Amino acid sequence: MRLEDESEKKSEIRKKALALFQKNGYDAVTINEICNASGISKNTFYYHFASKEELIMDLFRVMLSMSEEELIKIMAISDPLEQLRYVWRTLTNDAETLGKEVMKKAMMANLSRAESLEADCKDRKHKPNPYMDMLRSMYERAQALGEVRSDVTPKSLMKSSMAMFIGCLQIWATAPVELGLTEMYAENYELLILDQKQKNT
Repeated sequence: MRLEDESEKKSEIRKKALALFQKNGYDAVTINEICNASGISKNTFYYHFASKEELIMDLFRVMLSMSEEELIKIMAISDPLEQLRYVWRTLTNDAETLGKEVMKKAMMANLSRAESLEADCKDRKHKPNPYMDMLRSMYERAQALGEVRSDVTPKSLMKSSMAMFIGCLQIWATAPVELGLTEMYAENYELLILDQKQKNT
C-alpha cells in the first residue's frame, strides 16, 4: 500500500469514527462499528490505530496541526496579530466542531498516557517543530510592530497562549452548562497578549 493510500485510509477511518462518536457517544461506539462504517477489516483498523483510545488521541493531534490550505490562508494575512487571531480562532472552531464529548475523551486519553507522552516529548525536544516556529515568528513580528506586549519573550507568549488554550478547552469540555469556547478563548487571549496600558490609552 502506498503512503498516500495509507494516509487517505487513516483519514477516512478518523472521519467515520468521528461521525459515530458524535451520533452515539464515544463509549457506545465499538471498533467493529467503526470498521463496518469505514468498510475495513479489524486488521486494517489495527494497522492504523492500536486502539479506540489512540484513534481519539489522533483526532486531537490532527486538530492541533495545520493543513496546507489553512497555512496558505494564514500566509495571505499580512498583519501578524491578525495571523495569530486566525490561528487560535481556527483551533477553537475545530474543537467545537469535534464536540465536547470527543474533546473530553481525547483529553482523558492524553492524561491516561502521560508517561508515554512525556517520553515522546523528550524524544522530540531536539527536533524542530515548524508549527511552533511559525507561531513564535508571528509573535516576534507582532512585538516588533508594537501590537502585543513586549515585557516577555515571544516564546513565553507562545507557550502561555497554548497553556491558556488547553485550560479553556478543559473548562469548555467539562462544564455542566453550555459555553462558547471560541468566545471564551478570544476574550482571555486578548488579556494575555495585549499590552493593557497601551490598549487603554
